[in-house]
Amino acid sequence: MRKTSKNGNGMGYLRKRSDGRWELSKTITYANGDKKRKSFYGHSKAEVYRKYEAYLKDIAIMPSRHSTITVTTYMRKYFLPAKKLSLKTSSFNRLVKTVEYQVIPIIGEVNVQQLTKYNILDMLQQLQDDGKSISTRRKAYYAVRAMCNFAKGELIMQSPCDMIPVPSDDTGTDHPVLFLDDKEITVFKKELFGKYKNGTYCYGKNRWALMLELQTGLRPGEICGLLYGDINFDDKHEPESIHVRHTVIDVQDVDSDLVEKTKPVIQNSTKTKGSNRTVPLNDIARKCVLELIDANHAEKPRDKVVTSKSGGVLSPKVLTKTYNRVIAATNGAIDPKKRGAHTLRRTFATQLFERDMDIKVVSQLLGHASIQTTLDIYIGLSKNKLNKELQKLDNI
Repeated sequence: MRKTSKNGNGMGYLRKRSDGRWELSKTITYANGDKKRKSFYGHSKAEVYRKYEAYLKDIAIMPSRHSTITVTTYMRKYFLPAKKLSLKTSSFNRLVKTVEYQVIPIIGEVNVQQLTKYNILDMLQQLQDDGKSISTRRKAYYAVRAMCNFAKGELIMQSPCDMIPVPSDDTGTDHPVLFLDDKEITVFKKELFGKYKNGTYCYGKNRWALMLELQTGLRPGEICGLLYGDINFDDKHEPESIHVRHTVIDVQDVDSDLVEKTKPVIQNSTKTKGSNRTVPLNDIARKCVLELIDANHAEKPRDKVVTSKSGGVLSPKVLTKTYNRVIAATNGAIDPKKRGAHTLRRTFATQLFERDMDIKVVSQLLGHASIQTTLDIYIGLSKNKLNKELQKLDNI
């Protein structure tokens, strides 16, 4: 079966041919202003995109070797548009944020051909001085390295990143795994279902979405992308499990002036292959699903189970803001450091570990791409538990 998908700019398409090869057809604008339709072929999407990017360089759409182009201009005009063709939307959005907020503000005015390892080291040092996490610093490094590799052979002969090791966390400190303990869970539930004096719920229908995350460990984006057809019902038409196969992402524009303007869209794929999974529902989770179905009038397979106030796609950011409001309203009863709706997902994992559930099962329920990710959480939780147990040995 031939698969065809249009490119976002409306000037081309990607399809799988009957012979099994992929074809990317694009309208190319040449330096003299002429336009010509050209096709690129390969045995995979990645191969097709590589050939397309290589062709752009070969026909000198890229700036000349003697260009005085800055990192800012090169990133926005050449590097990011090319990456948009080959990256998943969510990955591309993260790259744009890194470029706009970490890279450009520091080395954006540097000429690409004059970029040295010292510029990059200074960037990493400034990010560290600003209190940025090791993860943020690595993303900035990888973004610059990818840009340099993209420019290699056209603007530069060697990437300055080749002489710089990947940033590592050499502080020797352990990063605690933040989750709600049993007492905080009780406080959270009470506040989540609190009411105003007029009897209306403080957090509206989002209270059911947050409770569903606590009971299932679904990611906020997975909850926002939940469709009626993703719910499996038993013989009595009671929800018994959720087939996780969609997620919501906030789509951004390459134009830096629009980087803050986003629109949530449902993506017909999950974060990773492992994220496509079936999650069983306990009694509370079933209640949450039924309440959300009723509140949003979901009846058909493509109907959204979780929606915004206007009935549109709900952004995961909204769930995070609602969760943070709940935490703030507890006036310190829940540690303010435990902000971010992802805390509920870690809390779910914690409860499974406390019940000695097999780590492979936990990894499957959480939809981790690798069991190593689950182990990292488990090790962090084990250290927390060990410290609590050791405290009992005081004053023997």
